[in-house]
Parts: sequence; C-alpha cells; structure tokens
Amino acid sequence: MSSTPEGVIHDIGYQRYQGQRLGRRYAMWSLYVHSLRTAFGLGRGFKAKLLPWTLTAAAGIAGLVIMVVGTQTGFQLVGYVDLVANLTYVAIILLAVVAPELVSRDLGSNVMPLYLARPLSGTDYALSKLAALISSVALTLGPAMVIMFAGNAFATKDGMTGVLDHAGQFGQGMAAVVIHSVVLAALALPLASLSGRRIFASTLVLALFLVTAPIAEGLAEFSDNPEVVGMITPANLLQGVDNWLLEGTNHPVGVWGPMHGVVTLLLTCAAVGLLLLRYRKVSA
Repeated sequence: MSSTPEGVIHDIGYQRYQGQRLGRRYAMWSLYVHSLRTAFGLGRGFKAKLLPWTLTAAAGIAGLVIMVVGTQTGFQLVGYVDLVANLTYVAIILLAVVAPELVSRDLGSNVMPLYLARPLSGTDYALSKLAALISSVALTLGPAMVIMFAGNAFATKDGMTGVLDHAGQFGQGMAAVVIHSVVLAALALPLASLSGRRIFASTLVLALFLVTAPIAEGLAEFSDNPEVVGMITPANLLQGVDNWLLEGTNHPVGVWGPMHGVVTLLLTCAAVGLLLLRYRKVSA
C-alpha cells in the first residue's frame, strides 16, 4: 500500500478580506452615480450622449432666448414657472429614452440577481434608479432657469430690488423643476420596469403622456369642468399645480387648485409604491 495521504490541503495564498466594508449606503450611492452617468451617456459613445445633451441644450437655448428678448425689449415672453411647463415634453422625451436605459437593460440582461446579491435589496435598487432619473430631468430643465436668472439679474435696471424680484421668481421656477422632475420620473420608471426590451418600455412611457393628452382635450369639450377632466393627463395636472402653488399662468385652475395638488401627491405616491412592489417581486 502507498504511504501517500489520500487528502492533501495546499495553501495557495487565499486570505480573508480584512479591509473596510462600505455597506449598503455606499452601494446605493455608487448605483445612483452610475445611473446618472448612464442617463447622460458619460463614459459611453457619442450616440449615447446625443439625445440627453441635445435636450439639455435645447432647454437652455429656450431660456437664453426668453432672457435676451426680455432684457432687450422689457417684455418677458414667458415666466420662470411657465417655461418649466412649456419644457414638459422635453422632459417626456428624455424619460422615454433614459428610463428604459436605466432599468430595462438590467432586466433584459438578467443581471438583477447580481445587483441584489447583497447588500442591496430590490427597494434600494429601485430608489437609487428613481433618484438618478429625477436628477437627470432636473439637470436637463434646471440650466434654463439659471440662464434666465443670470441674464435678468445682470440686466435689471432696478438695482438690488430687481435682483431680489428675479431671485424670487427663480426660486419658484426651481421649485417647479423639482415638482415636475419628481412626478414625471415617478410615473415613468414603473412603466419602464415592466419590460426588459427598451423599445416596449419607451412605448409605454410615451403612451402615458401622449395618448392621455388628446383624450383629455376631447373630454373637456363636453364637460362643465374642463379643469377637472384635464387632470387625466400628467402635463395638465402639473400645470394646474404650477398655477395653484407657484403663480403659473399656463393652465388656470381656479378653485380646483387644491384638488390638482392632492391628485398629484396621491398619484406620485401610488407610482412609487408600484415601483417598489415591482422590484420586491424581481428580488424574489
């Protein structure tokens, strides 16, 4: 019989990791930053950058034109808040492209188990992606507000009083940017997460915003309260909130302002709840 032992343990140098474990918060932050970079095509080719940067530039040019006309003629074509409302469809186009890019690719590639291997949960993943999508919309619309304010503040002939007046309007405009970004992103991301194919996900997002608009207009023709009927389309709903809270003029709602606010809040909470439920099922 051989004297060689049947089992031999070889030390090939593996060691336990003794470094710092950064944990769940760091993982969420890393996913947020990666998703925000993805939204604007950073670290990727020219084609990935083309649409988001074009839309951001278009919004900025709109703010620049309105500012120049206002400073040269003394007549402000569109206020800060109303400009955000007019740029709603710029945000919708961005969402139709970016929301599927953030979530559909992961679903279609079957890499979700890798993300959720720990410490991330399905809820962490969904909230990180939602935060990135909200930020991408805000960064697309926000520069237009900054351009308008900077030009108007330097060109005002009323001294510090004029600067403070524009600062107040700028604050209202940025509040509108935040509201529109949160609501639109919260509505778009659950729809994009329903399909692992980006073309289908984009279609779902566009359908929500574009199909409901003509339906609302048609129903409003036969309604005694067109402001209420108009709430079935997100663009009108948000413009009503702008009018109620921020002195916007695009979509006057009169006494129905508080209803627009309540419906917007409930709809946003429901959309976020559905998103979290969707990723609880995915993680299972």
